[in-house]
Amino acid sequence: MKGAAGRQLMTKRDFRYLGEFPQAMRVLVVAGSLGFNPFIRGQNDGTVAVSETFLSTPHSHCIVRRGHKNILFSQAVSAITKAFLDE
Repeated sequence: MKGAAGRQLMTKRDFRYLGEFPQAMRVLVVAGSLGFNPFIRGQNDGTVAVSETFLSTPHSHCIVRRGHKNILFSQAVSAITKAFLDE
C-alpha cells in the first residue's frame, strides 16, 4: 500500500464534480485524530487530515481519537452515529 491505495482510482483532482449535498439534508462527518503521518499536516487519522473532512454545505462534524483503520469499529463512533440518526 505505502500510501498509494486508492490513488490509481482517482482520475479527478477532487470530488467537487459530484456536486454538493442539499442544504436541507442532515449530514454527519466523523473524523479520526489518532494517527501519525509525517506527510499530513495537522491532526489526522494516519490517512486523512481532519482539515479535509469539512464540507462546504451545513453538516455536523465530530472528531474522535481513533485511527483510520479502526474508526468503523469504535463504540464511541457507533454511539455518535446512533445519536445523530435518532435526532
